[in-house]
Amino acid sequence: MTTAVSPAPLLPYLGCGDDLADAGLAAAASDRRTAADTWARQLGCSPVLVLVPGEETADEADLALLRQLHPMARQVAVDSPELAAAAVAGFGVEAAADRQHPACALLPQEADEGGVATLVRQHTRPFHPGRLHAARWRT
Repeated sequence: MTTAVSPAPLLPYLGCGDDLADAGLAAAASDRRTAADTWARQLGCSPVLVLVPGEETADEADLALLRQLHPMARQVAVDSPELAAAAVAGFGVEAAADRQHPACALLPQEADEGGVATLVRQHTRPFHPGRLHAARWRT
């Protein structure tokens, strides 16, 4: 299984809060997923990410974000001779499910690459959602 992704619009796609239902893409009447939810799950499920060029050129920060979001995925350019071998390599349904299950997910590791940093917070108190949101939008 492979997922084709253009890394340049990665951040806007992950920030898209549009409901699938509003776009006529809901799987059922009770489907309350957003475009970002669906996109992130598709990205996290695939063991191979095929990097395709888009309208915008991906920079190092876009590629670093992609690597930090799915560090276990093999990234292959769409024009690479390695693509055929990567595409036919075995796909494990159980392994894919494990990558999606919160109890089995690979915990974030601290990383700082291409201007994208992943920090691991270890504290006995949880985040306060209101303060986190306010800090996120502070300019």
